[in-house]
Amino acid sequence: MAIFNKFAILLAEKQVAERRRVPLSEVAQATGVAWRTLQAWANNSVTRFDADILDALCKYCGVQPGDLLYYVHDVDLLDYDDTPREVRNGIDDDLTIVE
Repeated sequence: MAIFNKFAILLAEKQVAERRRVPLSEVAQATGVAWRTLQAWANNSVTRFDADILDALCKYCGVQPGDLLYYVHDVDLLDYDDTPREVRNGIDDDLTIVE
């Protein structure tokens, strides 16, 4: 079992909606969350879900915690490389839209 997050997907949706690149440094400044922490969230490598960070990200993305996090009971059944398939297919390492 594992808990994953959709931060990279939500950030990509924000970039598409705003038709511009949204760097993690901008998110860090707006939320007060460290860039390195945001990078861990974007890479889906977070192992500890702090309430303050979850609150800041939910406010920034305009979502509820259930929209940001999801639970997978049997991780062995997934076809992934620690990154949701939607993210791998549409975003590069800097979380910029790839045409």
